[in-house]
Amino acid sequence: MQGPLVRRLAFMALVYAVACGRSERAVDAPMAALPAAIPAVPPPVGEGADGAEPLPADIPIPDGLRSVSVTATQPGALVALFTGDLDPEEVARGFAEGLKGAGWSVDQSRSTGSDLGLLARKDQRTASVVVTRLSGRLHVELGVWSPR
Repeated sequence: MQGPLVRRLAFMALVYAVACGRSERAVDAPMAALPAAIPAVPPPVGEGADGAEPLPADIPIPDGLRSVSVTATQPGALVALFTGDLDPEEVARGFAEGLKGAGWSVDQSRSTGSDLGLLARKDQRTASVVVTRLSGRLHVELGVWSPR
């Protein structure tokens, strides 16, 4: 069951990166329309946004990131989107160090062009992080899967 979610997250990241590279001009208008004040922190543990599952307490979010959304994709799985004014390499390094410090093992860390990503495991859970710039803005996608 873990394999299908990891493949799904990897596929979503690939499709997202390819699609965004082809239609950057189309992305400019919606990105420019984003409100200036995006919530400064992700929903607190135990209080998921809009009924979504909360972010696990043992996944440290680097300082300087602002939560855009947290969505439960299925029971035991969620996707959180963040933005900020940080350097993508700094964010990827912050996630890797934070996850390792919280007892996660970082299995893979990759960079493809401007995209940075890592895959981490703890117990039977899997977390993936993809960090990139879209139309000059930082885009961070955190996916977490845990068995139910």
